[in-house]
Amino acid sequence: MLKLPLPLWTEGFSQDDLASCKDSINAYNIQSLSLLSLVTVFLLGACSIVPLVIEKLPYRFMAYLAAALAELVIHGCSRAARRRQCGRGVFYALFTVFFLTLMALGFYTGIVVWRDQHTVMALLFLVYSQSLFVVDFFFSAALNFATAVVFSHFTLRLKPPMIGEIDAFYIWITAILALALNRYLRHVVIKEMISSRRLAAERDRFREESIKDELTGLSNRRDYQNAAKYYISVCQHVHQTVCAIMLDVDFFKNYNDFYGHQKGDEALQAVGKVLKDLVAEEQVFAARVGGEEFIVLWTENRVTEAERVAIKICHLIANLKIPHERSEAAPFLTVSLGVYMLRGGSRETEDDLYRETDNALYAAKAGGRNCIMLRDSADRSLRMIELLPPEENIGRRSY
Repeated sequence: MLKLPLPLWTEGFSQDDLASCKDSINAYNIQSLSLLSLVTVFLLGACSIVPLVIEKLPYRFMAYLAAALAELVIHGCSRAARRRQCGRGVFYALFTVFFLTLMALGFYTGIVVWRDQHTVMALLFLVYSQSLFVVDFFFSAALNFATAVVFSHFTLRLKPPMIGEIDAFYIWITAILALALNRYLRHVVIKEMISSRRLAAERDRFREESIKDELTGLSNRRDYQNAAKYYISVCQHVHQTVCAIMLDVDFFKNYNDFYGHQKGDEALQAVGKVLKDLVAEEQVFAARVGGEEFIVLWTENRVTEAERVAIKICHLIANLKIPHERSEAAPFLTVSLGVYMLRGGSRETEDDLYRETDNALYAAKAGGRNCIMLRDSADRSLRMIELLPPEENIGRRSY
């Protein structure tokens, strides 16, 4: 895409707003210039019929035809720039050459052949408009002003007094109208772009908030349901084994009652921080699905790897050393984990995945808490995983 300069006349917009939609502005400029130049080609083609057929003036027909070809080249340059086939310098050079060609035609037909004044005003309006899609507003305003001065000067000198004054007035009105109209249109377009960007950002923010747990910053149950559907699809169609770990903070009600709900929230945030770090290190999905319940999902075919991650979670949370005087499992905060291995190709649903993982967690709670129970869908076996010393299990995933 051609990197055109941002317009300087966009008052009311911050530089950050303009920078955020610069590519869209450039794309709009190129597309608008391409369309406007094509319209000008057809207009010039229609105007060329009059001197050729009615007035029998072939030299004027050739002038209109040359201008139409110039506009056609501008149209082609615009399309090439839009497709990134034309560099910025080349585009500016070609546009300048053919823009001056159009101005020369306007000067010739508007002053030397003064009977075509209204057609020339329309042509000048289109030419003025095109410059606004290439240069910024102040430069375009200066260009329009200089052109109006030159045209009106020679109009007053080369035409009869009354006709010259009226035509000079038309020239200035055309320049002002073209500048004002296109300034307004481009301001509206940029305002719409920025508004759309802001709305999209707000929509993304609301979407982000709707799938995030406010307390821990992890995904919430809604996001978990979407993730579970994805993992089930991977399990069924790609035949990857899905590992699910559901963990529950041991005796959390007792913790809340003894330390207070604020301390309870801080404890959940600490557990959430452990899982957020795990997401980054192990490339897994983690969510808070209940008050003190969390779930972790990922694809892994090896049971030993599922055991390692589960043991790692237990040790990381235990290493927080959060005091828990009302726990019957340990003097500090611990968790119980249920692990479920859903083998690839299984026809189980996301509800089945959740239920089986929850059953494994329930078995861990029934087994004394602060422990890990693993269920495998291959043989429906359920067994307890031994909690080895932390230094043997806390390492990153090995391949």
